[in-house]
Amino acid sequence: MRIIAKAIQYLMLKIMKRLGPSDDDRPAVAAADQLLDKLLPSAFAVFRDERFREVCNFGKISQVEHDRIFNELEVSAIILCQFCIDDRMAIIGNRDFHFWETVRENMPKVFVDKLLEYGVKKSDADLYFDLIKMRHDQYSKIADGNRDHMENDKLFSEYKDSQAAMDTLNRVQAIIVGTADHIRRGKLKKGDELMRLLRSWLFPLDMEISKFIRKL
Repeated sequence: MRIIAKAIQYLMLKIMKRLGPSDDDRPAVAAADQLLDKLLPSAFAVFRDERFREVCNFGKISQVEHDRIFNELEVSAIILCQFCIDDRMAIIGNRDFHFWETVRENMPKVFVDKLLEYGVKKSDADLYFDLIKMRHDQYSKIADGNRDHMENDKLFSEYKDSQAAMDTLNRVQAIIVGTADHIRRGKLKKGDELMRLLRSWLFPLDMEISKFIRKL
């Protein structure tokens, strides 16, 4: 039944987007809501993964640290989605520019509204606005620095002829590095298995977000 309900919601969203007036932001807000319904359970699944918890030493850190790590995962999923929308030229060209800009702008607000529905205090929920903005700026800088490195790295030579592939690699790698470093509190080491675990999560999630953007 849940799958049927999701399919109906998606169909209604497509109808709203295509038939609604151009100045109506409700379809964009609904799209942000549906994207978050993909992103947040995905982050929670990683958080609950036994290997992830082992690598992050969950048995030796406090509940406060558990919560902090979960927050980082949620925010990273949201920023990945924002990056996908930023790079949508490679996915859908310039189609529906205003719509996707509005989706992107509304994601933090819709996320905070969801937290309030879950019973999170407003003062705590509002902190996510600043955290999302802060992490977005940080990961954007990492991505900018990565771009030159990737273009000159033999490991990425096979992707150089595809701007879309390079953009995907760049945005995902930036979030992997930034998220892992925050989880490790700035003590990330080369070859850390945490990077591999985040990679196995974020690349498929990037593909799922891109597919949503392409089909809507």
